[in-house]
Amino acid sequence: MVSATLDHLLQEIESLDPADRAELRQRLNALEASDETLIREVDQKLAEKGLLKSPPPPIRDWSRIRNWRPVKMEGPALSELIVEERR
Repeated sequence: MVSATLDHLLQEIESLDPADRAELRQRLNALEASDETLIREVDQKLAEKGLLKSPPPPIRDWSRIRNWRPVKMEGPALSELIVEERR
């Protein structure tokens, strides 16, 4: 389901002329590239400190992450069990 804000943005984008759409696409691509650069920098720093052997491959299919749902389990939460065992 598309939120009202996103729906409004999509309508606005559709009304843009081709030059403005191209500018928007460039800016969105730049944002995505800067996110990927930041992730690579963090991975590099973690590797330098020995906390990461090699960076994970980039995520290309986000559907698994977007559609993730927690597993339903019976009984108390794991965090409660850990606290109880430490007492």
